[in-house]
Amino acid sequence: MQSEVRDRKGHLVSLSRPGPTLPRTTMQLALPPEILCSILECTQTTEVLLNFSRASRQFCRLAETYLYANAAFHPTVANLQCFLNAIEMPHRGLFARSLIFFTNYYPLQPAELHLIDKILMKIVNLQSLRLVWPSMSFRPSLQFTQGIPSALRHISISSPDLDHTLVCFLEAQPQLESLWLDCPSLHRKSPFSASPWPKLRSLTIDYSALPHFFHLPAGVTHLAVLDIPEHTHPRPPRQTGFLENIRVLSCHSSFDSRVLKELVAFFPNLEWIEIREARPYLRIVEQGLFSALQRAPKLRGIRFAHQDVPPHHGLLWEVYFNIVKSLQFVEFYEDLGGFQRWYRHSMEPVPVRWRCLAGNEWLSDWAKDVDQIDSEEQLLDWLF
Repeated sequence: MQSEVRDRKGHLVSLSRPGPTLPRTTMQLALPPEILCSILECTQTTEVLLNFSRASRQFCRLAETYLYANAAFHPTVANLQCFLNAIEMPHRGLFARSLIFFTNYYPLQPAELHLIDKILMKIVNLQSLRLVWPSMSFRPSLQFTQGIPSALRHISISSPDLDHTLVCFLEAQPQLESLWLDCPSLHRKSPFSASPWPKLRSLTIDYSALPHFFHLPAGVTHLAVLDIPEHTHPRPPRQTGFLENIRVLSCHSSFDSRVLKELVAFFPNLEWIEIREARPYLRIVEQGLFSALQRAPKLRGIRFAHQDVPPHHGLLWEVYFNIVKSLQFVEFYEDLGGFQRWYRHSMEPVPVRWRCLAGNEWLSDWAKDVDQIDSEEQLLDWLF
């Protein structure tokens, strides 16, 4: 408020009166939970999450969700019991989303299997389960007899055989989207029901167990074959919806040229082939791939993912382009790191960078999830 008075010389002077005092706003000292959660989502280290949880009760309450979301450890009795004690606290068992059991290098004992059962009974919201065992002689027979989680979306598992217990465990997963099954079953009759996984999209399987999936409805689009022994004599079955729906094929181990040719012939609508072959590259080219390409009329891309594969001159790739008219590019590992793509009618290869984690390229979009880079960017990738 203002008023006017006259000074000694008769001039008007404005005077200001103090108005009503406004309340002083209090600054918020704590960050909003949304920002804290965004920070925690970018934190992968268990030690960092533990230190974060010790800061305050609020931090502890928020950190628990991420601390128990992804668990990975060796399934010893001590580790299993410790984890079981932790998730038996109120609500902690609901936080677990991913569980990885690393190899023990010896068979699991009944006490350890019993603890695994009890853990699975507690983590009802588990979405990803991975059992990483050593060589065949050490793989135990799975005995999930008490608690079978039914919300699993991703499973990676190895077992000596597709026994009844394992089949029941797998068929109890109606939400399954990806399955990695290292199980060289010798059973001739398929152990699975007609449609156990309506949402299954990616399958990684040993070649000897692959026929168990031929009768399933169309759904799987990405198939990876772990091992194709040279003595195998594949017999292409009658075309089914499962075979016709496969778009991506990834071969992970040693394979005979004849077997590769027959395998490609299984899938009439194949568009992408990834080869993870550690043996000399020229043997693949001369004995197998040329013949296999003749049975893939819709193929759009070939990818050599192994680092031992040397880059070759464009004239060699032109042979591929002449065989398959729909082929757009051939991708190979480059000496300085990263990958190079040789496109049809190009004069030189183009360096590319995938937007996914290494090893998951075959599950990504081969056209949209790849960026072209220049030579300087490629050199920086190699240095760091």
